[in-house]
Amino acid sequence: GSSGVVVHALGVFAWAVQDWGKIAWVARLFFAVSIALRLARCDSELQNPADDAANYFTGIPAPAASFLVLMPIVIDLEFGLEVVRQASYVSIWLVLIGAGAVSTLPSFAGKKLKLPVNTVLPVLALVGLLGAAIVTEPWLTYLAVATVYIVSLPIAAIRFTREKSAQNSSDT
Repeated sequence: GSSGVVVHALGVFAWAVQDWGKIAWVARLFFAVSIALRLARCDSELQNPADDAANYFTGIPAPAASFLVLMPIVIDLEFGLEVVRQASYVSIWLVLIGAGAVSTLPSFAGKKLKLPVNTVLPVLALVGLLGAAIVTEPWLTYLAVATVYIVSLPIAAIRFTREKSAQNSSDT
């Protein structure tokens, strides 16, 4: 739920921005409020889901936002880059992820994902490789998965727009 997301925001705050003053507080508060608004919108939309949005979430879901907000810490742990530890960078990252959570940007939901029978074994093999990667290189695996997710955001938006325009042209 939202408590785990807030814990991640607090962790990022304690890690990098605690001594940076009001701007860091505002960034952290913005992220936390954005997640609360995201969860409230999600609850209100459960009653009347749009048919054309069945395969998409609106905005970055709270668990994904929580996952992404840790990215500066993981980059620091893996590569020791001082830039990702700067309060200005972390504050901007918190605001960007919070804004993505409350945005109307479509993101893949995978609710109706059905694998063709001939792809089940390769997908299971990839899941096994991902599990092995998590055990052997957890931070690099995290960064790879987070990067794939970030790259999927514009792809989902393009695909959603194409599907919606194709549906609108077939309705007329």
